[in-house]
Order: sequence, then structure tokens, then C-alpha cells
Amino acid sequence: YSEKPDLHLKASPIHYVHKKAPPFLVIHGDKDWIVPVNQSRNFVKQLKEEGGTAEYLEVPGEGHGWSGLAGSKTTTATIN
Repeated sequence: YSEKPDLHLKASPIHYVHKKAPPFLVIHGDKDWIVPVNQSRNFVKQLKEEGGTAEYLEVPGEGHGWSGLAGSKTTTATIN
């Protein structure tokens, strides 16, 4: 990050949050070892504070991607 902070800002979704953003459904496993779960929590929080629409679903015990019952539940949430 310290070498090219401008590239990190351009790549960060939170940098583009605004009130006219499309609605978001954010689904994140609370045991994600690749992307910290707080990134999704903060993204949704900031989007709502800016007047945007977001629904957040945190999947207990799941990491970065999942299947089985958790996959079924998140697929249903996406369709609904």
C-alpha cells in the first residue's frame, strides 16, 4: 500500500460509494482469511450513511467462498 496508495484507492470499492450507487447485496463469511470481514461491514455502513441501499448477510463459520447449506442459503438470499 505505501508504495502506490493511489492504485489502492482506485481499486477499493469503498472509494466509489455515493448515494446514487446501485443497490448492493453483500455476503461475507465471518471466517474469511483473504478479505477481512470488516471491509464488507464498513462498505455497507458507509453506503447506507451516504443514502445508498445495501443488504448485508454475514455467513457464520464460513471463509472465502462456501458450499453446502451456507451456499444454499446465500443463493436463496441472492435470488430473493
